[in-house]
Amino acid sequence: MAGVKDRDGRNGAWLEPVADNGAELVVTIGGEVDISSVAPLRTALEGILERQPTKLIFELRELRFMDSSGIALLITAAQRVGRVELHHPSAMVRRVIELAGLASTLPMTQ
Repeated sequence: MAGVKDRDGRNGAWLEPVADNGAELVVTIGGEVDISSVAPLRTALEGILERQPTKLIFELRELRFMDSSGIALLITAAQRVGRVELHHPSAMVRRVIELAGLASTLPMTQ
């Protein structure tokens, strides 16, 4: 899946900070997050977590697919930040999180 390109020509998946007010940080995750594309996202997330936000919002509107490696990435963030929220998860991502019993750890909003 890492060979899939988005409309901007990016391969696989991406993670980008899009808004930062000091305590609250909004990060977009897009593309297809799987075992073959998660390593660069993990590296990018480490840099973001160094800012020590108290709240991290993941905007998932452009996320087309996420396997368990992507869920693990989100859980890592939740363990290191005071509060994590997932905005606009797809029905598939929402279902996986709910079935795994992670809805309280990774609260979701539409």
